[in-house]
Amino acid sequence: MTNETEQTSTDQPGNAMKWGLGVIGLVIFLMLVPKSAVLLFGWMGYLSRTLPNINPQWEFMLIGVVAFALFIASIYWTLPRVAPHLFSRNWKQSFSIGLFFVIAFASGTAVIGATHHLIWIMTQRPARKSELKVGATWGIPIISSARQQARDTQWKNQLKQVALDALNTSDTYGHFPPGGTFDENGRGGLGWQAKVIRMSYHGYDGEWDDDENWRHPDNARLCKCLIPDFIRPAANQASLFDGDGFGLSQIAGNVHVLGINQAMTLTEISDGTANTLLFGEVTERLRSWCDPANVRNPAEGINKVPWGFGGLPHRKGAYFAFCDGSVNLVSDSIDPAVLKALSTPQGGEDVSF
Repeated sequence: MTNETEQTSTDQPGNAMKWGLGVIGLVIFLMLVPKSAVLLFGWMGYLSRTLPNINPQWEFMLIGVVAFALFIASIYWTLPRVAPHLFSRNWKQSFSIGLFFVIAFASGTAVIGATHHLIWIMTQRPARKSELKVGATWGIPIISSARQQARDTQWKNQLKQVALDALNTSDTYGHFPPGGTFDENGRGGLGWQAKVIRMSYHGYDGEWDDDENWRHPDNARLCKCLIPDFIRPAANQASLFDGDGFGLSQIAGNVHVLGINQAMTLTEISDGTANTLLFGEVTERLRSWCDPANVRNPAEGINKVPWGFGGLPHRKGAYFAFCDGSVNLVSDSIDPAVLKALSTPQGGEDVSF
């Protein structure tokens, strides 16, 4: 009796020491590991928000119960035949084995989900939909980066092709197409992209009615589609149509070169074709690729205003095609004076960027 009492009194300080060390270790873990509190206790808040909104689907729950019962029955009849020396026909034993497999499956699924969530937290996954960035890819950083680079390269190649098509149009007609044409009544004709399309996409040339505006049914039927070269890779195509069904474009012309009712020749670009912007990418207030008003002023800044030029957030700039056919990323922190100089074809400014 005395030995048992002494053993109990000896174990109590040891247990207290273990609990104390456990608490200290937990505190250190919470202090050193970023967002560890979210990882350990975030499920509590999730349950408190989610459970009140759950509407049980009793028919599916009944199906689940029946499926589990059939699973137990299969264990009851199968295992004793397969391994009679280990299992007997016992409902309690069969239920325990079935419950073990269900818990093991649920635990494995939970571990996979927790691992994914840990990776998302460590790679700074946004917590709310409002924090999502257009075109962002969440997951293992090296994979996300590789996907972004591949899409950026493809987008750059698309812009290069459009620039070459515009130069081919210039070679054919002796000048770039006007950014847009409007008659004395303000009716808009075809925009510059539609005129480039007529030269570069077989089947489009000769199908347009040049005596009508771009919204006329004879022209609208051609404009109510997407042109692959005008949209970014992996873009949500369902959102790239306006309310009237016209296909939108994610590029816009430089109004100083592709002006309204103005057709500029290469020889008129006295600042040099390699130093003058032709068109660039946009992310907001998109217009149809047939719209004669699909031109903007680069001097407004990059990623500064909704009606200006801009690219995806991870680039911190926007891709522009120059009048010589080259395509380059122009930083959104570029000196405004330099950006203005790149925008104007005859400004005579010294350009260095």
